[in-house]
Amino acid sequence: MAENPDLPRDYDAVKGGENPAPLSGVVLGGLQGVQMRLASSIVEHRVAALTEALKYGEVGLDLLIQALQDESLQVCAQAYSLLRNQPALAEYSTKLGKELLSRYAAGERNFARVDLRWANLRKALLRGADLSGADLRGSDLSGTNLSLADLSGTNLSLADLRGASLREASLNRANLSRANLSGLNLIWASLRGANLREASLNKASLNRADLREVDLSSADLREVDLREANLRGANLSMANLRGADLNIANLREAILREADLSKACLREAKLIGADFGGVDLSGADLSRTKLIGADFGGVDLSGAKLIGADLSGADLRRAKLIGADLSGAILRDADFYGADLSGTKLSRTDLRKAFYDDETIFP
Repeated sequence: MAENPDLPRDYDAVKGGENPAPLSGVVLGGLQGVQMRLASSIVEHRVAALTEALKYGEVGLDLLIQALQDESLQVCAQAYSLLRNQPALAEYSTKLGKELLSRYAAGERNFARVDLRWANLRKALLRGADLSGADLRGSDLSGTNLSLADLSGTNLSLADLRGASLREASLNRANLSRANLSGLNLIWASLRGANLREASLNKASLNRADLREVDLSSADLREVDLREANLRGANLSMANLRGADLNIANLREAILREADLSKACLREAKLIGADFGGVDLSGADLSRTKLIGADFGGVDLSGAKLIGADLSGADLRRAKLIGADLSGAILRDADFYGADLSGTKLSRTDLRKAFYDDETIFP
């Protein structure tokens, strides 16, 4: 006899009751309990119920598909993770993409504010399409031609954009949080005010891109090409920029707190007004960079190249400059109280007007 999916199963840890069960209890009373959890206003309860939903066959898969439309990015991400290898997801996402592609093939280009969450648009041709304000959350756009497309204000969070063509596309104010843009060519791209929080951009090319006021906090930017990019006022706090190329980039008033810029190239970058609190600049190249009045208090600059840099009035109290190269640097009125300059190269450097104390360690 077939089991009634509405009845409690042996693996239901908590049964009965009208109040929400503790997370350790997993669910209440079978399928009905899972549905109750998924309707909860508490995100953690909805996330916990998703794994249990898988135990209820096709009905459970339908619940997971519905969860892809959840307002919480955390719930959507968990639902996608559980469905990733399920045929149900492939069928669902392919069906969503087919309708739009047939409309595009018929000559339509206006898809503003369309809902295409989790759609499969892999390797599709959408050149010049208007997708402004559209919801493409979690969609597969890998290898897709989006050149000249309008993606301003579009929700692309969790989307896969690897290998996509975005030449001259507009991504102003787009939501790309946790999206995968690894290795992507975004030269000259316009991303002003976009949300790229926790996005993966390692080895991407953003040469001369407009990234003013962009949120790149906690983003993966390892070995990214940001030469001459405009990052004025951008939030790069806790971002991983290890080995990134930021030569001649505009980082005025950018927030770099707790960012990893070790071994990054910042030659001639504009850094006036940038927030360097807790940043790691060990092994970074800051040669010929204007750092007038910069706050490097307690910052790790071990092994950094600061050849010819202008550090006039800079705060270098308790900074680690072990093995750094300050040859020819301008250090007028710089504060080295408690700084460690062990092994630092200071040839052609004038320290006469700099400030230091008994705790300052000189070469």
